[in-house]
Amino acid sequence: MFELVKWYLDLVTDCGAVLVGYSVHCRLGPAGFRYASLLYAPPDEPALERTTLRGARAPELDGDLLHWQVPRLHFDGSWQRLDAALAQTLLDDERGTIEWHCHLPRARVTARFEDRIISGVGYAEELRLTCPPWQLPFRTLRWGRYLSARQTAVWIEWAGETARRWVWLDGREEAEARIGEQGVTGLSGPRTLRFEDQRVVRDRQVMDAMTRVLPSVMRLQMGPLAGMREQKWLSQSVLTRDGEDERGWTLHEEVRW
Repeated sequence: MFELVKWYLDLVTDCGAVLVGYSVHCRLGPAGFRYASLLYAPPDEPALERTTLRGARAPELDGDLLHWQVPRLHFDGSWQRLDAALAQTLLDDERGTIEWHCHLPRARVTARFEDRIISGVGYAEELRLTCPPWQLPFRTLRWGRYLSARQTAVWIEWAGETARRWVWLDGREEAEARIGEQGVTGLSGPRTLRFEDQRVVRDRQVMDAMTRVLPSVMRLQMGPLAGMREQKWLSQSVLTRDGEDERGWTLHEEVRW
């Protein structure tokens, strides 16, 4: 039996500092593990990363407020909902299921990380998998979220054995939207989301970073996932409609294996 519950949380400050957090609980038969990790990437400074396998509690959601505390990482943060939640069953077949819950597509966030107080607009989602990662029906994952003072866009795209795409703008699914390296086109309105001033937040071989976390029984089953590469970017972005621009921040990533 395989089960994985992964929380992803983030925030971006007005000046473009990025905080990304993961909380993971994974089980394969009798083997299992929990971990929490944080990445803090301010502009023009080296990124700071911290990980713990102990005391890695999942975030707690109470109504419109999500609270996540990781004492071993000296972290305490609160996400206050600004937009309604989203949910989607991404996969349901003989391999298992993937259930995506975007609890807070847009939130006001205040966090303490070590000796820093960080605040901005952020996002929080929960992914639940019973499909083992080495059986996923795709080999490329593209994900992103755009947040401004008034609007929200979220997208997920798969390529490989199965090609799928989901895009939401302000809570409405956008069936005609297309995702490219420079932005998202085909949004209703019509509107276009354009990425500007991209900078790399993370570029790594995932399994190299996960060696200390994964139990040996799981590492032996990774197969093609052993070569997984994750690239994550922050972009100042513009959502345009009829010549009117709405500026915000986009965090987006591509994972390949």
